[in-house]
Amino acid sequence: MQHFVIIVCLIKKNAMKAIILTLLIAIVTIQACTKPKDSFLQLRVKNSTTINFTNTSTAGAEFGSINAGAVTGYKNFDQIVAMPGANFISAKDTTYAGSLYCGTPPLPYLENGKYTLEIFADAGSYTGYNAKFIKD
Repeated sequence: MQHFVIIVCLIKKNAMKAIILTLLIAIVTIQACTKPKDSFLQLRVKNSTTINFTNTSTAGAEFGSINAGAVTGYKNFDQIVAMPGANFISAKDTTYAGSLYCGTPPLPYLENGKYTLEIFADAGSYTGYNAKFIKD
């Protein structure tokens, strides 16, 4: 009888080890498959118009010249106000595309991640251009 109890205890220990090992593998697998939250903020600019831009800037950064239909590379930022807008020169005119804001309360900031600031023609805006953020 004593040998039987020892064998049962050994079987229970082995079964318990197998269960614990299976649970650990499951937890590690789930954690590995979970997409981490972005810990960075990146922005690029897309010129969705039919004209070329020079001296394009937004969020305090220079993006340079952007040909019609082209997209710049990403730049890193600590924070960007969630109000899309950019300055650029077309021909010899300095133009602003986007929304203007004056007042309180302060505007929110974009969450971390990759964004494209798309500049496009908009006959309804004061300058003839507008802008929007697209989360990539």
